[in-house]
Amino acid sequence: MKTPQLKIKSLYLRSVKKDVDEIFEGWIKDERISRYMLWNASDDREDARHFVEEEIKQINSDTWYRWIIILQKTGQIIGTCLLYDNVTEKSWDISYNLSYCFFKLIVSMIFSPIWAWIFSPIWVVLNHPVRLSHPSFCMTDQ
Repeated sequence: MKTPQLKIKSLYLRSVKKDVDEIFEGWIKDERISRYMLWNASDDREDARHFVEEEIKQINSDTWYRWIIILQKTGQIIGTCLLYDNVTEKSWDISYNLSYCFFKLIVSMIFSPIWAWIFSPIWVVLNHPVRLSHPSFCMTDQ
């Protein structure tokens, strides 16, 4: 199933497109963000390009849903959110990352359209739970 577009009052979530510059500037090169990730910050724009290429390959997957998070009012890309089938843990995991200046945004605001989509009738057939698996909700201004 193709990654669906989701909207809430002030955010729009869509699949990854050619968002290399925004992803690179927003968080790939930011050490304040990468310290909470499984990857290191990078000054090489090719790392962002590689990320985008890999995500575009997954757009039609039934086990991997990556959204670009956009502020509706400005059209600014502020992060990504991922819902994926963690076969090892037998769960659906949700992770996210936000540009540093937006990480204080209320996380529930980002996840509400995803929760609604997950718990819609199409997902009734899920045979394992959904869990939040990302540490970035612990970020501080240190």
